[in-house]
Amino acid sequence: MLVTDLAFARTSQTMHHNRHRARSGRSTRSTTTNRARTRTTVRSAARAHYQDGDAHTASQEGYYRFPVIRGNELFFVCEDDVYATTISGLDKRESGAETTPPRRLTQAHGAVQRLVVSPDGSRVAFACAEDGYTEIYVVDARGGPMKQLTHMGASYARACCFSEDGRRVYFTSSGATAEPNGDELWVVDCDGGAPMRMNLGPVHDFDVRNVNGKELVVLGRNTEDTATKHWDGYAGGAGGEIWYGTLDNLLRLDLRLPNERLLRNVGNVSWFDDEHVAFTEAGGRSTAFKAKIDTNEFNTRIVDCQGFSDSTADNEDIKYFPVRHLSIDVSRQRIVYTRGGDVFVAEVVGGEHKSPIRLPIEWRGPRTQLAKRFVHADDWIEDWDLHPEGLTMMVLVRGQPFTMGIWDGPVLSYPPATKLRSPQSSVIAPLASLAQKSQARVRHGAYLYDGERLVFVSDASGEEDIEVHWEEAERPAKRLGLHHELLGRVERLIPSPEAPLVAIVNHRNSLLIVNVETGEMRTADTSSEVDGIDDLTWSPCGNWLAYTYYLNNERSCIRILDVRNGKVFDATNPVLGDHSPAWDPDGKYLYFLGSRELEPVYDAATFGLNFPTVERPHLIILQKDLRNPLLKELRPPYDTESSSGSDYDSETDSDVGRKMDKRGNGRDYMPRKKPVVDKDDDGSDWSTVDGDSDDQILSSGDEDDDYESDASYYHEDAPPAIEIHIDGLTERVVALPMPISRYDCLCGLEDGRFMVVEYPPSRGSPGSVGLDYSSDEDDDGLGSLISYSIRDLRRSILIHGGVSEVSLSMDRKCMVVEKESDGFLELRVYKAGVRPEEEGSDSEELDQMRCDRRTGLVNLDGRIRVLVDPAREWAQMLGEVYRRLRDDLWTEKIWNETIGDDWEVMFEEYVKVLPKVSTRTEFGDLLREIAAGVCYSHVAITSGDPGRSHRRHSAGYLGADFTWDGKVGGYRILNIVKGDIWDDMRGGVLSKPGVNIHEGDILLSIDRVPLTEDVPPAALLIEKGGVEVLLTVKIDSDGKGGIDEALDRLMLKKQKNKKKDKRDDNAPKKGDVIPVRVRAMHSEIDARYRDMIQKRTERVHSLSDGVVGYLHIPDMESTGYSEFWRHYASEVRKGSLILDLRGNTGGHISELLLAKLSQRALAWDIPRRGEVQVYPSNTPGPLVMLVDQRTGSDAELMAESFRKLGLGRVVGMRTWGGLLAINGVAELIDGSELSLPSQNVLLVDEAKGVDARSDATQAYTNAVENRGVIPDVTVDISPAEYSRREDPQLDTAVREALQLLKDTGAAGVATYLRKIREDETTAAELERKLTRKPWSFSTWAPLPPTKEEEEKQLRAKRRAGRNNIPRP
Repeated sequence: MLVTDLAFARTSQTMHHNRHRARSGRSTRSTTTNRARTRTTVRSAARAHYQDGDAHTASQEGYYRFPVIRGNELFFVCEDDVYATTISGLDKRESGAETTPPRRLTQAHGAVQRLVVSPDGSRVAFACAEDGYTEIYVVDARGGPMKQLTHMGASYARACCFSEDGRRVYFTSSGATAEPNGDELWVVDCDGGAPMRMNLGPVHDFDVRNVNGKELVVLGRNTEDTATKHWDGYAGGAGGEIWYGTLDNLLRLDLRLPNERLLRNVGNVSWFDDEHVAFTEAGGRSTAFKAKIDTNEFNTRIVDCQGFSDSTADNEDIKYFPVRHLSIDVSRQRIVYTRGGDVFVAEVVGGEHKSPIRLPIEWRGPRTQLAKRFVHADDWIEDWDLHPEGLTMMVLVRGQPFTMGIWDGPVLSYPPATKLRSPQSSVIAPLASLAQKSQARVRHGAYLYDGERLVFVSDASGEEDIEVHWEEAERPAKRLGLHHELLGRVERLIPSPEAPLVAIVNHRNSLLIVNVETGEMRTADTSSEVDGIDDLTWSPCGNWLAYTYYLNNERSCIRILDVRNGKVFDATNPVLGDHSPAWDPDGKYLYFLGSRELEPVYDAATFGLNFPTVERPHLIILQKDLRNPLLKELRPPYDTESSSGSDYDSETDSDVGRKMDKRGNGRDYMPRKKPVVDKDDDGSDWSTVDGDSDDQILSSGDEDDDYESDASYYHEDAPPAIEIHIDGLTERVVALPMPISRYDCLCGLEDGRFMVVEYPPSRGSPGSVGLDYSSDEDDDGLGSLISYSIRDLRRSILIHGGVSEVSLSMDRKCMVVEKESDGFLELRVYKAGVRPEEEGSDSEELDQMRCDRRTGLVNLDGRIRVLVDPAREWAQMLGEVYRRLRDDLWTEKIWNETIGDDWEVMFEEYVKVLPKVSTRTEFGDLLREIAAGVCYSHVAITSGDPGRSHRRHSAGYLGADFTWDGKVGGYRILNIVKGDIWDDMRGGVLSKPGVNIHEGDILLSIDRVPLTEDVPPAALLIEKGGVEVLLTVKIDSDGKGGIDEALDRLMLKKQKNKKKDKRDDNAPKKGDVIPVRVRAMHSEIDARYRDMIQKRTERVHSLSDGVVGYLHIPDMESTGYSEFWRHYASEVRKGSLILDLRGNTGGHISELLLAKLSQRALAWDIPRRGEVQVYPSNTPGPLVMLVDQRTGSDAELMAESFRKLGLGRVVGMRTWGGLLAINGVAELIDGSELSLPSQNVLLVDEAKGVDARSDATQAYTNAVENRGVIPDVTVDISPAEYSRREDPQLDTAVREALQLLKDTGAAGVATYLRKIREDETTAAELERKLTRKPWSFSTWAPLPPTKEEEEKQLRAKRRAGRNNIPRP
């Protein structure tokens, strides 16, 4: 499996500390990446305007992958399908080789991956996700229908090779494994039948060859695609292993070359001939090799190694591209591989290596995925904003802006600006070239104060810039041409309500104020923290800007900027953290959410306290002379105007925020707009883009700004200015009487009210290594909309549940509420601060799915249809990836000193490859290759919109392993998975109570459909996940179960015989055929994982006689935390403990686990009765940690810290070697996610003597990065040991734990302190003396007689006594 697919991650600490705030999934109203929604259905979004022309020229070349050569036939994958062509002229090197027009062999719905061809060239096998799961298929080399060979419901599969007779296919798959990232070798017959597990452990490459009558195999671990599975120059523990020999005696190949150079990152392993093995190695960019192997009694080593692709490395046009997809034609000693999407062939003639030849493949495929297509808007919404007066609505959908009436009216689109200001900075050539071929992406947008213009952040020039658009189509839009190094990448954008100003926070965490008319830009504040400036909000008068400012990673305050003079001051002195400021429209208060009180809650599972909620709303009194709103005013009973002493009760003060008209009458302030004079026609420094596709900027040469801050640009009536008395401001904070909870989206309303969304306590997902079975009701991202009145000091619920976010229009009259319904996004617009209507005029319930003003629901999908041009989108994404790599790597020195210069040249070469790309899968492959060139860990790009219609058939599982038994005509049950049998989702189906099926029984049919050798159980369980099925089972086992064993333990022979006889009368007997009704599982990973852990735990207990405990931590997320505490309390009491981190790909909870494991016993609690308790509770004894090549990121930090703290021994294999931190992901235009290392993890002992002026790679990385954690005891698991189901790593860990117990003497501590309870001993002796007969209680007795019956019996007894008196 691709190591990149294992999702190694150490998330930054800035993510897992909650910063004392309730984050509903977005930080501000304008955070584009937080707005985006990932949908369970892959649909897309729309655009009404589009540019003509394609980013791709009419190329006659494709992006070729996975080539395989057999004789003169070349098979390869292009446009996600299998093609074949005939090669000629390889021996005529002067004239060059020729190929016939490729013929298409498949028309797969999914993307074809990794071809293998039978030795005679008649069959082609491959992996393909045709129905949502990745399975193995085979097709005739002449074409025809695809035949599905497996039905394993796997997330990953890879075809390895054919058997030498061409009848079987060897492949690796994650199906039927106990871990999500596990994969094992299987073999399946091409003519049908269930696949058979080879039991060789993790395998990525496998090739078999008959040499001198002996079947030899070469096997690769962690040897997939060296160009994309890690990164260039990778030297960590998962760099690839080669095993060589027979199946029962595989030996690991020493990868040290004769010149002592160690091969660190090998892949694509296969046979070259009887003596040589071929593979690729990526010391920098990948290269192809063949190596001769020598085996002796000491080791298996390489005695000769020659490179094939060295001669192509000097070609300027391909030197930046790695060698990929190596394949060998053993019969003719030819190799074939790809570089930059081209196919190269090299051969050995008479022992001489010929230089590689680029094959001139002239491919003319349909390129169907490049066709423009309309997609659904509701799946791709990124941002939205209401018109200042709530008249219309702006929506950003898949990077394209639209405006429309909320419920009626046309949908307007906004093409890129054509009036361009002379740019203040230049754009590098590759980005400028891409910009001409790209669809510009708009990431942020909002209405300006006048309601007639909108401001967008667009990358139409190749760098991000600001554009101003009129709603009137006749008036040209303008691009400001701001310097991209000053503007940066915009992360927040909030326009002023009273001026042509926008507040911006960029990726450098700088707060900028930009005049969108003059282009003037000034820096107001800067934070050193990630997302250190947030929650921007303008005062209603536009003079002030309040925002959240992070003083450090965990503590934030409220700051206020005086926009008139650029002065900044703190408005709060935080305790834990203050955030989310919101202005009172009347200018009296500034509301905010503060974490100032702690209410600990006892943990229900472990001894501990936590703080699930810490926030409550507060307010700052802005003027000194205003009264505290919590002070009640004395009023007579008949005065019901107010129940509070708030300043809103005063008739005089109630006019604050109101203006007097000419007649002296008070009126609410409503901004009146004055037409803005368009002064751009004077030809200052603006130019117009002509209709040519070159999009060149024509400058007049005048660089002076021609815009003045003229009064004509502002409202006719300026709003009343809010006065702030700065002196003592931080001391005028009042906590409002609301419960401590989780809040966000605070909004100030008129008449002394505000709204806030209250969320339930945040909690981790249920412990699950497979599917997440949590329901929608468990989503902690949805809350209730609360309204609070300062006048009444009373709260009311406006919307109960389901609310994700709420925001207001500038005039605070309208609110837009983001909700989620059945996993889909809904936008509803209501009157601000008013409970939405739930019933119609006739008191009947409204149809809440009807789009009108009564329900508030906005019809997005029905009105906006976005036209997607894939070619232009991919060009834009390529440019954005470059910009984010440049701007977001954890230190600027890394880019400038070790990456930047080469990257610009290399990036330009990849831009040239882009026209060859025809599908989203190919483009994703290209992006992964680019990401690997960064040369550091944690750079990954996941796929978004697949570019094809989504077809997924869910698989069902029975939680069992089967094998075909031809004698009985059914599938014999080899193993029944148990799992948590009490859990309907995570327990094995056949182990449930009442099923009474045992291993050895025969499964004959499913839902009355007979099973055959060609129709295995998995084939009949498609679309059966969670559905009841009827099994027909033939009883062929002895049927002994847990009941018999339990009765044998109890000495109730009489009762046992009765129950046994009764059971024998009703239970099915051997040979019976019975129907069994069960519910198929959605996934069996959790159940298999639980069985694996149970077996390991039992083995540890058995080997140690119960004095060593065991627990496995699958990840460093909530699942790993749950697994740790599920087993820790019981296992740690054994004496010593083994912590298994094998397969743990990281997360962020290592410090929580280390805090517990680093405790040491300080005392013992010795009660009169009960177990002796160590203090602190559950303090561990000697510890041993298990690691392997799949242990990565935060798990590596835990292992390295574990050893440096001296907590115990580390056993296993060298780890992955990726110890950098990521802080969230960047979402690209099609939903793809780009993760980058944003922080280094500098270990404490490495920080000594580090100078910031020293070499960047030494000062800003660590010893674990690109090396891994080296265990104290190195132990591998050979394929033969896997076959015997042995675990030498675990056995070694047990021995180490026992030795530590012996060395520390910890084994006798608990025994020494255990008391002899004399009272219990005395009681037991008395019981033995007083009780002389065996246990003889009767469990049934008749009812005791009534009083009348007793008297009657007594009378009868007396009469009988008299009658028995002898007569004289």
